[in-house]
Amino acid sequence: MKGLLLKDFYVMKRELRAFLFIIVFFTAFSFVGENNSFFMFYGLIMLPIVNISLISYDERSHWDSFLETTPVSRSTAVTEKYLLNLLLLLLWSPVVLAVYLIQAANLGSPVQAVCICIYMALFFPAIIYPFIFALGSEKGRFAYFIFIFAAMAIVAAGVSLMDQGAFVIPANLSLILLLPPIAAYLISWRISVALYKKRAL
Repeated sequence: MKGLLLKDFYVMKRELRAFLFIIVFFTAFSFVGENNSFFMFYGLIMLPIVNISLISYDERSHWDSFLETTPVSRSTAVTEKYLLNLLLLLLWSPVVLAVYLIQAANLGSPVQAVCICIYMALFFPAIIYPFIFALGSEKGRFAYFIFIFAAMAIVAAGVSLMDQGAFVIPANLSLILLLPPIAAYLISWRISVALYKKRAL
C-alpha cells in the first residue's frame, strides 16, 4: 500500500503540477469580488479528478496489467485510490476551511464549512469512482464530465443560498448529517472493488 501511494505522489509531482496550480489559483480567486465564494470549494470538486487522472496514467502505461504479475491484489489497488483521495482531501480541506473562516462575514458557521467539505470530499467521488473502475478512465470519462458539471451546479446553488442566509446547518444536526456521505463512500468502495475484480484488463 505504501509503495502504491508513493508511486502516485511521484506521478502527481511530475505530471500534475499544472493541475494542482489551477486548483490553488481558483481558490485564491474566491477573494476577488463579492460573488465568487463558489471558487473556494473548487479544489474539493477537482481533487477527485486528479485521482482519476492517475488511474488514466496507470492504464496508459499498462501499470494495471503489471500489477497482475505482483502479489498486489485488485482490491488493494482500488483501496489505495480511495485512500489517496481521502489523503488529498484531508490535506486540502483545512485550506478550504481557513478561506471559509476568512470570508465568514458573508457566510455561515464553521459547522457548515465542515459539513460541506465532507459532503464534497466523499459524496462526489463515491458516485463517480465505480464507473471508472468498471469501465476504465477513458470509457468512464463521459460519466465524470457529467459529474463535474452537476457538482459545480450543486455547489454554486448551495453557496448562493448561503450568501442569502437561506441555508443554515444546525450544529446539533452536524454529526447526523455526516453519516450519509461516509456511508456512501464506504459502499462505493465495496462496489468498486467488486466491479474491478470482474473487469478484463
